Amino acid sequence: MQGNRAFVISPQKDEITKKRHSKLNHFLDLVDACGFDLQVGNFCPKSDYIASFDVIFVDCKSIDKNAIPQVPVLKYKNLIKIIFFNASTNLDFEIAAIKQGIAGIFYADDKLEIVLKGIKAIKQDKKWFKRNALELLVNELLNESNFTNDILDRSQSRFWQQSLTKREQTIVKYIGQGAQNQEIADQLHISVNTVKTHIYSIFRKTNCRNRVELITWSRQAVETAC
Repeated sequence: MQGNRAFVISPQKDEITKKRHSKLNHFLDLVDACGFDLQVGNFCPKSDYIASFDVIFVDCKSIDKNAIPQVPVLKYKNLIKIIFFNASTNLDFEIAAIKQGIAGIFYADDKLEIVLKGIKAIKQDKKWFKRNALELLVNELLNESNFTNDILDRSQSRFWQQSLTKREQTIVKYIGQGAQNQEIADQLHISVNTVKTHIYSIFRKTNCRNRVELITWSRQAVETAC
């Protein structure tokens, strides 16, 4: 990740001055320690301002699984990395968040060293989720769509060739294999920003909002072409 600007949305903003040793302050201290230029607010910034940030951290203490799609900042998820923090331990919540395009989750009971490791990973353009949540999500996707890498390998069909460039097709394959932006950049010998540009173009062409929807779209596209 090139930029280091982060905005934290939390209804507990007042605790920053009232309770110096609150969990929110500990979290903010770790974000700051990782080199982020940090700002904090009670609400989602306006659209003309939010674009200046690279990461949005959202305090999700009062957000339940069913309310995730209504979180206002999610409409910017294809432009800005969005991270939930202060979450209650709940795999269903985490899977629902991943499906909505959240890039990482920190739990209220996470140890400080785990949070620090996760923030560093996010700064390096990586995702941050519990491994068992990812395993459950993958199994769910496979059960729902019977989607395998064998299907992805057939993506050179005429339909795909007309819809996406060869480079975009390759990136979709990597996404289907679970690769993150940095891994794709390393494999293709291009910058992470170039990968992001390609992914944005792919989302625009396919009307997909996140990687999960893109995987489903690619399966349907290949089946249509066969």
